[in-house]
Amino acid sequence: MLESSPQNNINKVEIKSETENMERPLELDATTLMKEKNCYFVHMMQVTKALDVSENNKSINTNKLTNVDKLDILYAANPTLSTSTLRPNTQDGTFEGGFGVIFSQGEVISANQSDDGTIAKSLTEREIIGGAKNSKEDIDKAVDRPNGGYGKSYNEIVLKEPEVAGGFMKIDGEAYKNKISYEEESINYGSDGDEAVRKYGVLDLTNEKNGAVFDIPFSVLLEMKSRGPVFLLDENNQMLLVTKIDEKARKLSFSLKSNTPADIAEVYGGKKLNKYSKQEMLARLSSHNIKLD
Repeated sequence: MLESSPQNNINKVEIKSETENMERPLELDATTLMKEKNCYFVHMMQVTKALDVSENNKSINTNKLTNVDKLDILYAANPTLSTSTLRPNTQDGTFEGGFGVIFSQGEVISANQSDDGTIAKSLTEREIIGGAKNSKEDIDKAVDRPNGGYGKSYNEIVLKEPEVAGGFMKIDGEAYKNKISYEEESINYGSDGDEAVRKYGVLDLTNEKNGAVFDIPFSVLLEMKSRGPVFLLDENNQMLLVTKIDEKARKLSFSLKSNTPADIAEVYGGKKLNKYSKQEMLARLSSHNIKLD
C-alpha cells in the first residue's frame, strides 16, 4: 500500500517480504535507526478523495477502501510500504495528507533522499526504480539530507514488516491555527501529596458555520484511538500525545511534551493495540472482500 507520486516504471526491481522471522541487520533495523538518527518513520494516508493515488498500487484499488479499511491494513497486515523519516526541529516533511501512522519496527529495504516512485505490486512486494538502495551510505544520505529548499521536503524509505506504534494528525496547517488553546490543571505527586501545575493543549474540532468542517478528522482520530496511541504532529515535527478525546464536546487534550523517536521505539513499540486485535481487523477486511495478496 503506497500513497506517493507516480513515476515511470523503468529499471525496476521487485522487493518481497520474507515470511521467516529472521534477525535483521542492525544497519537496516528501523528501531535502531530511530534511536541513532533521532528520526520517526511515518506513512501518510489519504482520508478524502481530494488526491487520487490509486495508480501507485497495483494490488488493490485504494479508491474503494474506506478509512477503516486503510487503518485495518496498516495496523494489522504489516504491508511493505513507503515511509518518510522526520527529525524533530528540522525541515523534514511528509507526502501530502493530514493523517498518518508512525512505526516502531521494520526493516529498511531501500532509501532515497526524495520520492523514489515505488509502486505496490502486492501486500509484500514493491517495484523500485533503479533497484534497491540500502547500503549504509544510501540510508545516511536519505535520512541526513540537508535542510532548506522551498517548504518541507520528504524522502522515501521502503519498510518491510513495519509495526504501527500509533496514528497521528498534522496540526501545522492554517485550519487548526485558531483551534488550539492552552489550559492548566493541578496534579498530585509524591507520597506527601505535593502539588504541581501541568499545562496542556486543547484542540477544538467543533464544526463551524463558515470555514473548515472537521467531521472527517474527528472520525479518523476516533478510529485511530480505538486501535492505539494517537499523536498530533506540529510544525516542528514534534509528536504530542493525545491524552483525552471528549466525543460530546469534540475536543482533544494533548501533552505539550514531545515524544522523541526513542520514546516511540521503547514506550509505544511492539504489538500494543487497544480495542481491536489484529485478528479482528483482518477478519473485518475479509468480510469486506478485501484480499490481501
